[in-house]
Amino acid sequence: MRAVVEDIIGRGWSVVLDGMMLGEDERMIVRNLATKYNALFSFNAMICDPNLAEERARKRYADGKESSFEDWRASDPEQYFKDIHSRTKLVEELLAKIPTDPLERIGMIDNNAGEQDLVNWLHPIWRNIANRL
Repeated sequence: MRAVVEDIIGRGWSVVLDGMMLGEDERMIVRNLATKYNALFSFNAMICDPNLAEERARKRYADGKESSFEDWRASDPEQYFKDIHSRTKLVEELLAKIPTDPLERIGMIDNNAGEQDLVNWLHPIWRNIANRL
């Protein structure tokens, strides 16, 4: 993954890494690549009650669609649903440490409310990114 991201950033293109980067080493790779190529970056944490996230995921998977590039699906949905709770704990632990780490800058996105509320949270984040570009 690092080589692909470096190739894309090295060509001057923008990259969005969508996934969990709980490890300091993973975030350090991003920071180092951004520094090397003078690229802007930000980390954002999506916060959602795990029971609500599981409910939404179960509804999404109930449509029976196959996984695709545009709509990734876990190969084992039940494990995915179960992992939502453990991943939430890991994110909470990470966020509890962040205020003491001057290198970390993490935007918080509250995904507990409805779709319009999420849009209202995301627009300022995207504006901030666009203004920095």
